[in-house]
Amino acid sequence: MTLILYIAFYHFLLILLLLCCIIIYYYMDQRTTNRERATTGFKSLILLIVICIFLFIIGMIGTWIWTDKPNEFGDSAGVVNALFSALAFAGVIYAIILQKEELEDQRQVMIDQREEMEQQNSTMIRQRFEATLFQMLNLQQELIGALKHQYSTSVKSAASKEKRHVDRIITGREVFQYMYEKKKIDFPDDPEDHYTYKGVKEVLEKYGEAGYEKSDIPPIFDHYFRHLYRILKYIDQSQDLDGWAAKYKYIGIVRGQLSRYELVWLYFNSLFYPKMKGLIEKYAVLKNLRPEYLAQDFDLGKKWYAKTAFDADRAREVALQREE
Repeated sequence: MTLILYIAFYHFLLILLLLCCIIIYYYMDQRTTNRERATTGFKSLILLIVICIFLFIIGMIGTWIWTDKPNEFGDSAGVVNALFSALAFAGVIYAIILQKEELEDQRQVMIDQREEMEQQNSTMIRQRFEATLFQMLNLQQELIGALKHQYSTSVKSAASKEKRHVDRIITGREVFQYMYEKKKIDFPDDPEDHYTYKGVKEVLEKYGEAGYEKSDIPPIFDHYFRHLYRILKYIDQSQDLDGWAAKYKYIGIVRGQLSRYELVWLYFNSLFYPKMKGLIEKYAVLKNLRPEYLAQDFDLGKKWYAKTAFDADRAREVALQREE
């Protein structure tokens, strides 16, 4: 009877040991990284085997001491079955844990690969958008470089003190300034107006908005403004950019290429084109406009444009309210 109780108690110890090892291994598995899991699991298995063998030896010695009958000691060899059963059970548990870790690693690899593919796809889409945008910006610079104006001016000779007429040619961004401040403008269709105005600025100060339409100077820049509108519209309607902030970033690149007199011309020209005016107000395109360059009676007030045309923070607030 004593031997039976002892063997039963020994089996109970083996099972309890297995359960403890499994619990300890699971706890360590949760606290270690993937790189450490294999080493930790292997150490736990070795520790389990050593303890089981140690208990087996103790059990055999205890059986030998406590029994006087050889047949009872021979029956106690059933402890060997308990030992190998415990080790087999531990091996099964360990194999299940390893398989679980392998499946988790495979699942994580698949997740990482999917995220990497999505990131690569997003990068390719953004690169394609940027390539198109920069091509449009390059074309815009070519349009500016193609601007040319020839005019005659009087030059006094230093030696003879006589005046003579010479022809001069200006190109590129100089044309914007010249047409706005220096170009001599007449209105032959107006019999009461015999005054020669100096630049579109004086025309605007004399006739206001009507003077801009009355002058024959703005059509010179029609191609320039149409293409600039296409650039802003391309950014605004792009499906590759998420939200106002991302689009504003590229609008800022476009705005950074506009000179001070380009901004002035954009201010007046967009008053007559609601779609262009809407984009300017949405993305604060006139943020860097200097009011002292505007004609008299024109300013940065809401009479002409919404405040968002000049204030990026205000434009951002309005955009966020619309997105909500």
